[in-house]
Amino acid sequence: FYIKFLYFGFLMLTGIFLTDKICKKAVKSMNSIVIADDEINLCLSLKKVIENHCENTSVVETFFNGRDLLDFIKINHVDIVITDIKMPLATGLDVAKFISENKLNTHIIITTGYKEFEYARQAINYHVDCLLAKPFAYKEIIEKIKELQQIIESEHSSAITEDELYLSNFLIFKGKLEEIYHGA
Repeated sequence: FYIKFLYFGFLMLTGIFLTDKICKKAVKSMNSIVIADDEINLCLSLKKVIENHCENTSVVETFFNGRDLLDFIKINHVDIVITDIKMPLATGLDVAKFISENKLNTHIIITTGYKEFEYARQAINYHVDCLLAKPFAYKEIIEKIKELQQIIESEHSSAITEDELYLSNFLIFKGKLEEIYHGA
């Protein structure tokens, strides 16, 4: 009786786990983007441009200071962060540092009106994907987002491979359990 209980309990829990993982993969095809810039008009127009020219993306939030952006990414996963380098309360580099130190799977585009080398050096240290000088053409940022989408898709494909390995191991283990169950 105890073996039957374990067998059916294992199958139920694993089935729920696999179904949950498959559903999350299906939902994950939309790339989430947040934008932060203390220039409110730039922030809002950039949101419109992205929504009109980038497929499979959703601008989930816009912020006008760095601290609100940091608070958001501490509790929400985001695929791409577009942030100004100089903002009130926290800088774009503070955000990049947080993402880097916490090993978040988030890509970063930093925009700046400053041409100081120190900013570029720090951005490289925090694994920033792109540093765009203001004023930039919207075409530039659209192209960069599309490049990042391809990278994200590649990352998701490798995650699916890990799931396939897990499923394979599950089926082997299930077979062993069935042998024990039918033998008991």
